[in-house]
Amino acid sequence: MVLERYDNRVSIGHVIVFLVIAVALGAYLAFVTGPHLRDAIEAGEAAIVQTPAEGAAALAVEADHADDEEAAINLLDMRYLGYEHEDVDALKAVLTDDDQSYYTGNHLVADLFFAPAFFLAFSTLFIFLTRPGRRFAVPLPEGVRLVVLSIGLIAFVADVLENITLWIIMGSADPANGILFAGTTLTGIKWLAYSAAAAAILATIVLAILRGLSGGGSTAAPARPAGARH
Repeated sequence: MVLERYDNRVSIGHVIVFLVIAVALGAYLAFVTGPHLRDAIEAGEAAIVQTPAEGAAALAVEADHADDEEAAINLLDMRYLGYEHEDVDALKAVLTDDDQSYYTGNHLVADLFFAPAFFLAFSTLFIFLTRPGRRFAVPLPEGVRLVVLSIGLIAFVADVLENITLWIIMGSADPANGILFAGTTLTGIKWLAYSAAAAAILATIVLAILRGLSGGGSTAAPARPAGARH
C-alpha cells in the first residue's frame, strides 16, 4: 500500500507542529501583511482621487464595475476570478514603490512559506485521521485518500508557481500576455484546490469526531462471554 509507511510514521506530534506553523503563517498573512496592503491600496486610491486626470485610467476598472467586488483594485493573489493588464496597472498605480516592495517581499515571501506549511499540516492531519485501526480513523479507501492528498499537493504547487509569476508581473513594466495568463490560471487553480482541501479536511474532522464518540473503529479486544474457557 502506498500510504502504509506514512500511516506508521505520522504521529500527533507531527500534526501539532505543522498545524502551529501553518496557522502562524496564515495569521501573519491575514492579520499583518493583508491589512497593511489593503490600507496602502485605500490610501493610494484616496490620493489619486485628488488628481482625477492622472487617476482616471488607474481607476477605470473599479469605476466601470462599481458593483463587482472582484473588479475592485485588490492584490493579484486575492483575485480568484483572475486579472488582466488593467488590473495590474491599477494596482501598481495605487501602491507606492515601498508598498510594492512590501507586497513582493513580506507578503509573497510569507505566502511562499505558507504553501508547504499548509500542505504538511493538511497531509499529516488527514493521514492521521484516516489511519486504519484507530478509534477516530475514518475508513476511506486508499484511492480516495490519495485523491484528497493530491488536491492539497495541487494547492501547494499552484501557490508556489503563482508567487513566482507574481514576482515577474510586479517587476515588469509591461508583463507579457503569457505570464498574465499563467498567473491568473494558477491563482484560480490555487483557490479551487485550497477550498476543496479545506472542505475535505473539515468533513474528515467531523466524521472522525462522530466515529470516535460512537466507539467506531476501536481496536480494543471484545469482551469474553460469561463462562468462556480460557
